[in-house]
Amino acid sequence: IGLEDARTIVSIFAGAHIDIPKCDRFWRAWTHKLIVTANERQIDLARKFGYTDRHVRRIQRRHQKQKNKDQIDLID
Repeated sequence: IGLEDARTIVSIFAGAHIDIPKCDRFWRAWTHKLIVTANERQIDLARKFGYTDRHVRRIQRRHQKQKNKDQIDLID
């Protein structure tokens, strides 16, 4: 954030602990969401986002595992 924004935050939240999330964390989550919802081949997604096809596969598997876990929790 810029100096003026930092001063504004300090004047509003003086003495309080605040956490400003990293911008790269937001973009990583956004990119992962785009990869999960895309209907493209893994190799094409890897080229598009600058990842390896193996990493794209990991992202998709992680999402699928979470989706399966959420469905199982609904049954229990």
